[in-house]
Amino acid sequence: MSQREAARHFNIARDSVAKMMAFSVPPGYRRTAPVKRPKLDA
Repeated sequence: MSQREAARHFNIARDSVAKMMAFSVPPGYRRTAPVKRPKLDA
């Protein structure tokens, strides 16, 4: 099945299909910046 055909079948963007094909396991969520903690903890 081509990527275009898969995108049409699953109703997702072709870019998303290309990303899925690039990684055998999903890369997961990565933060771009560390979590900002409040300076005054209660």
